[in-house]
Amino acid sequence: LISAQQSGLYDPYIYLDIDGVNYFSRLLSLEHREEPYGESAVIILTNHDRYFDNVDLRGKAFEIGYGYNKATGNRYCGDDNGSEAPPLLFIKSQSQVSIRSRLVCILYCEGGWSKLGETNLGITSAPYFNEGFTANQTVYQLIEDTLAELVFTLNTLGTQDDLIINSFRPEFTINPLNYETAAGIIYRLIQMTKGYLRQVDLRAFEFIYPQSSDSVNETYYSHQEPYFKEYVEKSNLVVPNSVYVFCNKDPDTNTWNTANYPLITGTATDTDSS
Repeated sequence: LISAQQSGLYDPYIYLDIDGVNYFSRLLSLEHREEPYGESAVIILTNHDRYFDNVDLRGKAFEIGYGYNKATGNRYCGDDNGSEAPPLLFIKSQSQVSIRSRLVCILYCEGGWSKLGETNLGITSAPYFNEGFTANQTVYQLIEDTLAELVFTLNTLGTQDDLIINSFRPEFTINPLNYETAAGIIYRLIQMTKGYLRQVDLRAFEFIYPQSSDSVNETYYSHQEPYFKEYVEKSNLVVPNSVYVFCNKDPDTNTWNTANYPLITGTATDTDSS
């Protein structure tokens, strides 16, 4: 796809297949955002023939494939020719709008993180639906099981292992006080690690552990192909990270700070973190 852009000989193409219909020919506007903990898109399609008056796309899952129209056919991300498919999107709402003699259909779409944030997990029996995991599963396994409840998957770690996510086995309870969403459970788990999660290929998530030795995957330029459209550098107010560690729980009584097992504590603060 990069070579196609550099050649300048091909027209852009967007694969927009929703429920078996490719809506690229109806596309008027597309705003698509991919961020570490959220994806969204607003798609405006022409409805001049009132086609969408009887078409309900709410709840449909689809992918947006960006590419080029080549002599050998349309090439786009996720076309089974070696390029990775983008994260799956879900249509949250659909609007028919009349704008100064023009009829359009607007699709408001959300990504996997929003789906996870809308779904409460009820485990075991009523009325509390809570379950405690007593150091029998790693953080990776707990996240993987949570994603599986909504038919998402977690990629293998590869070089992204922070030596915590696949070795630390926390005492962890789902729905300890109130009903939790799948996203809330994963947020609590990912805070135990040095990385973050992002949705990648369709329904897959991957764990990212940023390291100074990471190599550059692709480079985009402002003055030559492949171009980037916009660059933003944002600086946040620094908030120190503080870590408090308590250990040495009495295994016989399951209580803290006994005569044979005095409480051990430790604290650390990183003023450079945000």
